[in-house]
Amino acid sequence: MATSEFLAAWDNCRWDRIASMVAPSAGGPAMSPKRIKGDYATEELTSYQIDTLAEQSAAVCLVHVTLTINDEVFHPALRWVYQNEGGQVQVPGLDEGSWRLMCWGAPWMKRDVAADDAEPNA
Repeated sequence: MATSEFLAAWDNCRWDRIASMVAPSAGGPAMSPKRIKGDYATEELTSYQIDTLAEQSAAVCLVHVTLTINDEVFHPALRWVYQNEGGQVQVPGLDEGSWRLMCWGAPWMKRDVAADDAEPNA
């Protein structure tokens, strides 16, 4: 799954891989590995766990994870959308595309989200 690949790329400082997983509507083609590195370089991911996965539609999946970043534990929700290279939503198994992360910034990864809520808790 894309979430495992994304977290492994972060854990291994594979900024190029992370850049390729960002949704075009969130900066996609203009997103550079250098920009990703600038956002994540000071955020050391020391452990991660996928907690729950909820398919919100055929092309949208919300994945709740537990992350340890700089010795602090966070529980963000990662929203993935299945898109083609042009950013158009596609149907997995029927159309060409890949899973792309909608909100990618390191600050988003430090938000706590309840397992039954798609929005961060205040």
